[in-house]
Amino acid sequence: MKSIRTLIIICAAFFAFAFSCEENENAEASTPLLIGKWQVYERGYSPGAGYITEAVPARPEQTITFSPNNRFSSNISGIKDYDYYRILTDEASQQEILALFKADPGNEPINQDEIEHSYTIEFTDNKLKLYFRWCFEGCHIGLVKK
Repeated sequence: MKSIRTLIIICAAFFAFAFSCEENENAEASTPLLIGKWQVYERGYSPGAGYITEAVPARPEQTITFSPNNRFSSNISGIKDYDYYRILTDEASQQEILALFKADPGNEPINQDEIEHSYTIEFTDNKLKLYFRWCFEGCHIGLVKK
């Protein structure tokens, strides 16, 4: 009886550890790809019919920088006040999201309904596209690594 109880405890601990590690690995999968300085090269939006993608001039330079310590900096209007980022997995879509924070959220669990500013992440051909999560017609910022 004692060996069955021990086996159950070991199995429960294994499954708890295995699933918690899997979630953390998925949430951090894009972090190494993000690290560095990125320059905006395009913007996409929908005025209600169709989708428009416009080139963004190289000057004045509009950039986003991701540091390895979850520090964030940008000179882009609307997001330059944010200093921290986290890569999370969207609870509904299971897509990776970039969440921006003005203050360090630390290691505490993050309530996704309370995130002030976030994007869905897409990497294609060494380019990064950040899609505004709550833009129903589709809106994005296209970036290239500097």
